[in-house]
Amino acid sequence: MTSPISLSPRRQDEQDWQAWLPWIVRLRWAAVLGQLLTVAAARFAFELPVPTAALLGVVAFTGASNLLLGWLGARTAFANALVALVLGLDVLLFTLLLALTGGPANPFSVLYLVHVALAALVFGLGWSVALAGLCAAAYATLFWWHVPIAWDHGAHPHHGGGAIGLHLQGMWAATALAAGILGYFVSRTAAALRALEA
Repeated sequence: MTSPISLSPRRQDEQDWQAWLPWIVRLRWAAVLGQLLTVAAARFAFELPVPTAALLGVVAFTGASNLLLGWLGARTAFANALVALVLGLDVLLFTLLLALTGGPANPFSVLYLVHVALAALVFGLGWSVALAGLCAAAYATLFWWHVPIAWDHGAHPHHGGGAIGLHLQGMWAATALAAGILGYFVSRTAAALRALEA
């Protein structure tokens, strides 16, 4: 009887892919739901002047790409490369969402770190470094290209405290969300490694 460690590289890649695909697909569906709730809250609860139709278009594209990922994932021999491309696509789509909602001033920009952490968990150092570079470049573009919203101006004390409070609340929510996502996936990965060792 052979142990899991004796699997050939190709067989190990297939096993890794089969383990990660459902989690990536679920995470992306959770992102779609979270984005819909965030757009609704920004538009209706906080009455921020965000371009709702454009934002919903980006969210819809994310959902469509996730359907395609789930369908193609089980039918391609290049599944790992497909997931890597999807993670890169997610960085670009996330950058577009930020660009439409304040750019670098958007407190949810901290979620770039989740993309890098996922790449590190799934693919290791090489892909995580590449994705970190993509995140850095994408975030840099936001300084030159974005749609300003109210909390852009609230970042300075002489503009009043209301927008500052909203921005700080957004920073708290974004940090809590990032910590929750990272904690969940790191703990799941640790549990999978313990099961493999057992």
